[in-house]
Amino acid sequence: MSLRFHTLEGLLSALVGGTALVLAIVAGLFVYVMQYRHSAQESAEMVQSLVATVERSAAVAAFAGNIEIANDVVSGLLNNEVVASARLIGNNSTLAFRKRAGATEISGIQQYPIRSPFLSTEQVGTLEVGANADWVADRARQSALELVAWIFGLICLSALISMQIIRQVLSRNLARVTQQIGEIEPGSSARVQCPPLLQATEVGALIGTFNQLLDRIAVSIETERGLRVGVEESARELQATQLELMRSEKMAALGSLVEGVSLELSKPIDISLAVATTLVERSGEISKIAASGIKRSDLDGFIADAKCGADFLLRNVQRVSDFLKNFRSVAVEIRSEKPQVFDLRQIVEDTVATIREGRGDSAYAIVVDVPKDLTLLSYPDPLSQALSNLVENAIVHGFAGRSAGTVTVRGWRVDVHNVRISVGDNGCGIPAANLPRIFEPFFTTKFGIGGSGLGLYVVRNIVENVLGGGVRAESEDGKGTTLTLDIPMRARD
Repeated sequence: MSLRFHTLEGLLSALVGGTALVLAIVAGLFVYVMQYRHSAQESAEMVQSLVATVERSAAVAAFAGNIEIANDVVSGLLNNEVVASARLIGNNSTLAFRKRAGATEISGIQQYPIRSPFLSTEQVGTLEVGANADWVADRARQSALELVAWIFGLICLSALISMQIIRQVLSRNLARVTQQIGEIEPGSSARVQCPPLLQATEVGALIGTFNQLLDRIAVSIETERGLRVGVEESARELQATQLELMRSEKMAALGSLVEGVSLELSKPIDISLAVATTLVERSGEISKIAASGIKRSDLDGFIADAKCGADFLLRNVQRVSDFLKNFRSVAVEIRSEKPQVFDLRQIVEDTVATIREGRGDSAYAIVVDVPKDLTLLSYPDPLSQALSNLVENAIVHGFAGRSAGTVTVRGWRVDVHNVRISVGDNGCGIPAANLPRIFEPFFTTKFGIGGSGLGLYVVRNIVENVLGGGVRAESEDGKGTTLTLDIPMRARD
């Protein structure tokens, strides 16, 4: 009978066999201990009998102090295998001592008093006898092996009978149940028939529960068939709704784009139009005055107005130009033809120097903390633009309403393939409600007063699409903001 331990039959048979083996070992140990105790008691009785045999000779030897007789007594005791050692003591001195070579004594040597051969109340010596532990162990082992052999045979026979019952009653019936389950088709009316011997067991209850589950599955299949048509119809309606929603979202996005562009361009265009109108009117007035003779004061006033108007026009046209430049960078991927090798610290310092020169004030400190010789093979110009946008955004938004603040630009190597750049400020921070939206195009809290809502969107576009990295923002309202760029040291071509 072959057993497969990954089957229930194999596991149960192994359990029965293992239990039988453990019982046999325990029974053997118990029998051995009991036999050892019995043999030890038997050895003590035999030693006592031998002492009684040689007691008179030992008394004569001890009374007379005769060493020769004492040696004969001790040697006579050691002729019996049950004795491991013997010592005859008389007049407080040892008359004779013998010990069996290689024998082990049982702990606790027995002492027998030796009486005078002429006066039984007088003790003339002591006979010390040690029982042979090896003889006791051999005797116990021999007796135990006979009993254990019988016990082990009975246990093995019981185990074999138990395994055969398991095979006949449980395994074959479970095999029939498994075959029935495998033949049931989904949704069919067939059910598992429980063998009579297993109906009152946990297996019968399990089969009943399985049949109930099949009933529920059948009902579910029928329900699913009824719902399938409705689902398909709903799917068609959903697809049509999705198409309509996509068209609506595109129109909404276009409307948001138009609104953002209009809001950003309307003010500088209106100002430019008003200034141009004023210059035209002033030009007409100066022309009329010139026809009848112009005064120096009128000419100076016209020149001053023209200069002021030209300054207004230049600033507002520059504002429109900057906005359109940022707007173009949203749609057009900014990338050099090929990656270039450059030092990260040099790029950061050049970018910060440009910002300082453009702002012309020192109210806001910009700190650079980038190690030397951190070399990248990437796109320096897009990276510089992204860093410039982050620093300018920190100054404009982070320090709004503040006369001073510090922006810190840090850079370090994360591992052999990537670097991390952070731009942090100690400004007012970003409200938690606005933080998830800061990278959306045209999202700004300063529409119409210098904020286009494109700065951070351009940064994300550059970092993800050009530099091949990622950007994230962390901020605590009232304590400042940190934007972190993770970019590869070697950009893709």
